[in-house]
Formats: sequence, structure tokens, C-alpha cells
Amino acid sequence: MGKYYYLVAGLANLDGDDVRPQLSLEDFRQEIFPQVSAADRRLLELPLLECDCRRLASLLSTGQIPDSMPAGILSSAQLEEAVELAKAGENRPDDIPQFMWDFIDGFLQTDRNAQALDGLLSAFYGYAISSGNRYVSDWYRYNQDLNNVQTAITARKYGLDARNLIVGDGETEQQLRDSGARDWGLSGQLDFFDELQRIQDEQDLAKREHMIDMMRWKWLEDNSFFSFFTVEYLFSYMERLAIAWRWNSLDHDAGEKLLRGLVGELKGQVSVPDEFRNN
Repeated sequence: MGKYYYLVAGLANLDGDDVRPQLSLEDFRQEIFPQVSAADRRLLELPLLECDCRRLASLLSTGQIPDSMPAGILSSAQLEEAVELAKAGENRPDDIPQFMWDFIDGFLQTDRNAQALDGLLSAFYGYAISSGNRYVSDWYRYNQDLNNVQTAITARKYGLDARNLIVGDGETEQQLRDSGARDWGLSGQLDFFDELQRIQDEQDLAKREHMIDMMRWKWLEDNSFFSFFTVEYLFSYMERLAIAWRWNSLDHDAGEKLLRGLVGELKGQVSVPDEFRNN
């Protein structure tokens, strides 16, 4: 993997307080992707592939992909065609990753009451963690753990069963499913656990979610500090750009309304709107 001195030097400064980032995700994709190696481009495509997983989950669960959902690598037509081919027992199209195809095939053979998003994210995280790049793998492992702990804390607060909502099958996931301890035995195991528990005490839901995104932002910055001019830095920049644009698109009242859907989602009553299905 090479060094990208001119690419990184030409990127606009980015921080978590930007009111409106100068660069959009589509701008980043158009400008940066053609200038990196094929192997590095596959790493940079992972955040977009995660968007595709969320769009595919919506298609499988509801039969449609809302226009408001962030675009990924695959078009809606490609995802729809993949589902139809799977239904017909045809072979996997070349543009559909194997893990995604396996999930579609398995989902169509069930009673379809399963959580499509949870299952797809579990498959995606396994795929991304096996990327072969330590920084990228650690990011997805961190993000999976963060999401799982947040789900477990919220579920316990409202007396809900989170066991089927935990994504993944590692040691941390098993502790979250099985442990009855107040901290699931994770306080000394996950370095973000105590901070995340404190954040959960914040009553303003939009502020709470923003604080969690700033945890992600800090992880991305801190862990790419010594990787300047590399694909790791470009990946970090892309993920931080996605965070900045997500918050740019929401005012406080809208964020509060969106986030109150979380408890309903855990109860299986409503879904969190598309704008927040990014991390």
C-alpha cells in the first residue's frame, strides 16, 4: 500500500464542529477513489458497502429501498436484481459480495421474521474485520462493540431482552448476551465502556448520540495519527466526513425525534429512520 502525499495534503481540514463540511462523500469518492490502488480502494469501499447492507435489509424486510437512505456502491437495481436471482435459484452476480449473497439466500429460506438488519450487519462486520488491514479491522471491531454495548445498556434500562439484538459471536458478544453483572464484566475489558456508560446518563437523546459519534471521531483520529498519507488516513477521513454530514443534515428537534425511535425498535414496534442507520 502506497503513500498518498498529494491526496492527503489537498484535503480540507475537518473537525467535529464543522457546520457544513467543504467536501461531500460523493465528492470524496469521485476525487479520491480513482487515484488509489485497487487494494486500497476495496478498503475505502467498505463504508459504502455497509450502506448497501442497510439498504438491502430494508429491501428484504419491506420490499423497498427508501430514497432517503445513503447511497453505497451498489445501485437499487443491482440489489433488487440480486434478490430476484436468489429467489429464482440462479447463480450469484459478480457484483454482489459472497457474504451478502449467502445472507439473501438464507433469509429467503426462513420465515422472514428474522431481523434482516442485525443478520446482515453481523455478516458485514465479519467480512470487514477480515479485511487484512489492521486499522480497518480494529475500527469495525470497535464500532461493533460500541453498538452492541449501547444496545445492551438501552435494552436493560427498559427491561427488554437484547440477546437477539447483539451482533456477532465473539467473547464480548457472548458476555453481553449471558452475563448478569452490572457491567457484563466489560468495564476493564473495553477501554470505552466507562465513558459510554456515563454518556448514557445524558437525558438529551440527540446530545447523547452526538457524544457517541464524537467517541467514534476521536478513535478514528487517534488511531490514524501515525498513519498520515496512507490509506488508513483516507479511510479515517472518509468515516469522519460521513459523521459530519449526518449531523449537518439534522437539527436538534429532528435528531431528538429520530433517536426516540430506538426504544421502539428494540421492542420491535418501529424502525429507526434511515438518516440514523449509518453507524
